[in-house]
Amino acid sequence: MSKFSSELAGRAPRVAFFTYPDWAFGSIHEALCRELYKVGIFATILDWNATYSHSEFDRLREVYDVFVTHPGSGVNALLKYGIPYSQIVAIAHEVSDIQSGLQHRNDFNAFKNYAVINPKLTEASAGFGIERKPAVVQNGIHFDWYYMPPPESLRTIGYAGSVTSTMMDGVTDRKRGHLSLTLANQAGLKHSFAEGYGYRTMPMFYKSVDAVVMTSIQEACGLPMMEAAAAGRLPVGTPVGILEQHGTFAGDILPMNEVDLVKEGANLFRYYANNRLGFRIRCSTVQDYAREHYDWSKVIEPWINAVI
Repeated sequence: MSKFSSELAGRAPRVAFFTYPDWAFGSIHEALCRELYKVGIFATILDWNATYSHSEFDRLREVYDVFVTHPGSGVNALLKYGIPYSQIVAIAHEVSDIQSGLQHRNDFNAFKNYAVINPKLTEASAGFGIERKPAVVQNGIHFDWYYMPPPESLRTIGYAGSVTSTMMDGVTDRKRGHLSLTLANQAGLKHSFAEGYGYRTMPMFYKSVDAVVMTSIQEACGLPMMEAAAAGRLPVGTPVGILEQHGTFAGDILPMNEVDLVKEGANLFRYYANNRLGFRIRCSTVQDYAREHYDWSKVIEPWINAVI
């Protein structure tokens, strides 16, 4: 019998993630469904791009105890379908989620729960004037899904995220993926974008590269940094998201400024390309760190507390 049964008339809790079911969100929420099931919580994903009738959501409301989504349009869609704030858990995956929630006039105090995936987002939330302090959860990965022996040498640099994505101003590119190709060229190394790979086949992408670059101005997580580390591929990126949270344990850190990022990144990769033993040791060290700090088994408890 589930340890939650006494709270829900003798049955296990039921959670619906109302979100985008592809790429990072698909990977994260499919994994969450599996991990929550292990502790007696039934969970599924509802595609927020699908069209539902109000009668369908009336039935869904009767089946599911909690609907988990992002602040902003996700919350507003649930409200329009008749889901009350008392059944909605809002989790911000980036600064723009919080901003969107404010633009859509979400009542943050009325949510069943409110959480963010990075402690920095707690500061951002307060800075935007939201009184409610959010819980903090961390994204995870299934370490064994990505694990493979580290490469013997550095020959190819990979870029595994969105190449471009504008910030809330609609102008500034926060991803700057083109910089990864520039620094690879300056280092005299091969380069590969993860075009044609879905999140279910990403282990094959990591197998094809030796290091992975993140060039973002703003990230709350940077999932490819975690996945690359588990695959024994050296994560190298700007001090945002998981690299900011975990520092050099998580990978090698580059300056935010474009010119310095390319210059120091190229120098770093030239060094590793000429130091095979040092590169392999560094990859192994980061992989060991990923095993102990990123696997879902290490980070799932705050998620359980957030969604129930």
